[in-house]
Amino acid sequence: MNTTERRDLLTTFPNTENKLDYVVTLIDEIGTTPESKPAIVHLRYVPDKAVVDEVSFRRYLNALAKTDWQTFEELAALILHDFNNEIVARWTQVTVSNPAASKWSKFGHTVTIEDRQPHWDNPDILSRL
Repeated sequence: MNTTERRDLLTTFPNTENKLDYVVTLIDEIGTTPESKPAIVHLRYVPDKAVVDEVSFRRYLNALAKTDWQTFEELAALILHDFNNEIVARWTQVTVSNPAASKWSKFGHTVTIEDRQPHWDNPDILSRL
């Protein structure tokens, strides 16, 4: 699957509350097939004009399970670039971790990457995260 086909899986609907800043969080897992590496993906964003459909996010992650990403850093950047290309949120944060990286485990690997639109800032909403 090429980049355009993968990005086309992220479908959206209009943000009817685009004058408000609010955070959308989507969490799902990559790696439900025996040949794919497991990863938990947390996507947080402050929508602008569009909101991603959560079912399409699941389809998108299923497609990522079939791509050849090597590291969590590479996967997080790939998701961020795809999301920024399709959604154009005010602020986006992608966190990728292995299933063992939880508050109950001593060991794990977690990568967090962020981006925001120029001149957008809302420290009150971001400080709560």
